[in-house]
Amino acid sequence: IMIERRYSTLLSRQTRPLLATSTLQLEPLARSVAIPKSITYDPTLSSNLGSKLAGDVLVACGVTFGVAPFMSVIDKAIVQRAAGTHSVLQSSIQSITSIVQNPVSFLKSPMFLMMW
Repeated sequence: IMIERRYSTLLSRQTRPLLATSTLQLEPLARSVAIPKSITYDPTLSSNLGSKLAGDVLVACGVTFGVAPFMSVIDKAIVQRAAGTHSVLQSSIQSITSIVQNPVSFLKSPMFLMMW
């Protein structure tokens, strides 16, 4: 199968177009591709968009809620290590024990809320 393309381009500082022709040879494999004559209806693809979005938001919040405590512990440990007040291990242990002892205050803390 031969496909011929014609296009015109303007050369710089010339007013008349240059007509160029290029030929493209298609692969034999392209001839064997079958195009379906009718598209079948799949009911799972057209379900309620609102319920799908609600599910996505719920999963995203759950994953973020599960990851944010670990991220905040690591972030606090790095900042305290840079300040020179704690080692990374000391800061991590202190943060984890405070989370376990008082989880409600941790969930209300700006550190957690900014990560979440």
